[in-house]
Amino acid sequence: MRELSGWQVDCCVQGKLGVELDLAKKLWGLFNSDPLLFYLRRITKPLIESIAVLARVDQNNRQVRAGAAARAPKWIKVFADARAKMRVWMRWGHGATFFDQIDNIVRHANSWDAADVADLALLFAEVVDAPGPAFRLTPDETRQAKDANRPGGKYWNKGGLVGRHRYNPAALPAGLPAAMVPQPAPQVTAHTDLARQLWLRPGGAYRTPGVTPGAEVWTLLPTSTVWKIDQLFGLPTAADISGTTADTVYVFEHLHRFYAEALGFGGGGPDDLAAAQEGFAALGDLIMLLPMATMVSQAHHSLLEIALTLNLNHYAHYSIGQYTSLMPPGAPSNEVRDRVLNVLSRAETDQRNHRLLCFMDGAGQRRAYLYGQDWLGMGVPATPVGGVALSPHEELARFQGLAQMTSERLDLMYALPWRLDRSWVDDIRGAVGL
Repeated sequence: MRELSGWQVDCCVQGKLGVELDLAKKLWGLFNSDPLLFYLRRITKPLIESIAVLARVDQNNRQVRAGAAARAPKWIKVFADARAKMRVWMRWGHGATFFDQIDNIVRHANSWDAADVADLALLFAEVVDAPGPAFRLTPDETRQAKDANRPGGKYWNKGGLVGRHRYNPAALPAGLPAAMVPQPAPQVTAHTDLARQLWLRPGGAYRTPGVTPGAEVWTLLPTSTVWKIDQLFGLPTAADISGTTADTVYVFEHLHRFYAEALGFGGGGPDDLAAAQEGFAALGDLIMLLPMATMVSQAHHSLLEIALTLNLNHYAHYSIGQYTSLMPPGAPSNEVRDRVLNVLSRAETDQRNHRLLCFMDGAGQRRAYLYGQDWLGMGVPATPVGGVALSPHEELARFQGLAQMTSERLDLMYALPWRLDRSWVDDIRGAVGL
């Protein structure tokens, strides 16, 4: 262990940001090229075909029941929002009606990239969430079923003005009384905000024209569990735990059953179904890493915010800095998995992957403990624990145990104060022999 201060902490935090951004961009490269992209298109195409068919059925049912006075179904708003926000809709969503536009998007399926696939999966999640019983695909596709992928109510805190533990300063109502204006998390540990600014700088994250990154939109509150984790481990602040990832998990979990039931409405056909099943067999649970490939590289969420959702849904056992623990346990043993594992392994062994525990000293200066790693050639001082000096290997093992984001660990993070001083961090590390 070595204690760092000031610019040393900043350097380590910036280095770790570089590792995670590089990891996300390399995952993007894998998902956005064959064979992964080939399989993603096959999996998603029948889904989008079926959305248009089911929407037509729902519209016809409403017209039969209520004639011209039928109230516009809620999925119309979902489609309208998608047309205004989704790049895939902007590129190919041409036509006189929403149905024509979706049909045109489907005709360009062989041109979709990984971000298009991710957007279309979310479109399905929104459509399922929006309508009433007339459009429900199966009895359990309700809000309750979808929310099953958003476990841990106190981590999400979805109610009220701010939603989760974050808010959008630009969206606050005009004339809001001062007492009701949310107070942002104080930048007592400015290294995390510095990392965020570097992430958002030109040349940092990929940018989609006309789309503002989530890390620019949202401001975290001091009650955010994610914000507290960011401060302790020296990670960039972003947009809180990822509900978008939860929705993606929901969609891909239900696709097999969806094809079996929804194809009866006429969406796609036997060849499309067989192609989708082939895609699932090749990707398996690797498909759950798609949000990490698309959203981190575009600065919508941090790697941690996506990994927490995967952990809570049992698709990863992520320990901060141990990137191989992002590999879904159900990933198939094939060449695709080997390519993904190679990206994760290279990030994990990158010299910029600093394992830090950060805090503020009595003078208000940021400091950190660096574990199991050399610093500028000065070596790795042994950490004495109970009179025994830990090796760097043992240090890292204990650090990764502390950094594994289980539900129990999140309970601990949730209970932390918004300002971490040395005594708090010493108690935390002491509990695991660091």
